[in-house]
Amino acid sequence: MNKITIGADPEFFVCNNDLGEIVSSIGLLGGTKQAPRKCKYGFVQEDNVLGEINVNPSTDPSEFVNNTLNILGEAGDILLQSGHKIAGGVCYHQYPESIASLMLNNDQAKEFGCDPDLNAWTGEDNPDNSEYARENNLRVAGGHIHIGLPHEFRNNPMAGMYLARLCDLFISYPLMVYMPKKMREQEAARRLIYGQAGSYRLKKYGIEYRTVSNIWLWNPELAYFVADAAMKAAYAVVQNRNVERIIHKMEEFNVIQSLSNPNKSDSGLNEPKVDRSIRLDVARFSINIEDHYEDLFNKEFWFSNKSIDYSHAA
Repeated sequence: MNKITIGADPEFFVCNNDLGEIVSSIGLLGGTKQAPRKCKYGFVQEDNVLGEINVNPSTDPSEFVNNTLNILGEAGDILLQSGHKIAGGVCYHQYPESIASLMLNNDQAKEFGCDPDLNAWTGEDNPDNSEYARENNLRVAGGHIHIGLPHEFRNNPMAGMYLARLCDLFISYPLMVYMPKKMREQEAARRLIYGQAGSYRLKKYGIEYRTVSNIWLWNPELAYFVADAAMKAAYAVVQNRNVERIIHKMEEFNVIQSLSNPNKSDSGLNEPKVDRSIRLDVARFSINIEDHYEDLFNKEFWFSNKSIDYSHAA
């Protein structure tokens, strides 16, 4: 197949039905990284103490949303059998010591990730912060996006690097701006462990973009946005739509610093510093999210009349 495809493997916390207390998923969902549990619309598995769904890849954002909602529903149905449910809207949690001593003191709960991820801006491996998470009873939930590329762009380190950089602008930056303050505080705390700007892995089919959290999992419109934006980022790379010029403008407007360098907030948690002075006419490089997301994003912020002139870009 020579098309661009979008899949995902978002993680989620599990809570009990009675108290809504976040617990471990171990023994509740079944499935592992090596042998995920097959369902009709994808796969489910236990990842550390979190649950995870593997969304079947698709070539259409609407199909991606349907696949996501269906496999998430299947995971929820499995959890209900034991009196548990998915804890929506949570991407960061510190387990109280009373619970941690019971639920985090086993090999599966201490296992983090499988391979290091890369930083698209430095070209180096991201630091491994798993020991910090273990010592502080912290767990975080990603919403990783899998982007399949045409054959000639697969196993291409340069294409993968550029695509991960564009995903920072097309996906993570607008999501960060949209987030309510409470979610943004969670997101900033999560990024101290995982999810720095430009985090990705090269895959045989394309890349796995790992910066974004699971925030999009709780809103079908956001899920559509993520798939649509990921596809448009991929097409920008495949069709060479002024990619280097766009990335230069990202650096000029401190998009990366806004994603990667949280500043201290009044709440005591780390909150990302958002540069709201950025003015990009995103329609000029074909993200064109205005049609679907005018109620989600600040139009004055994203769609000013001060367009960037790409006519002389190489």
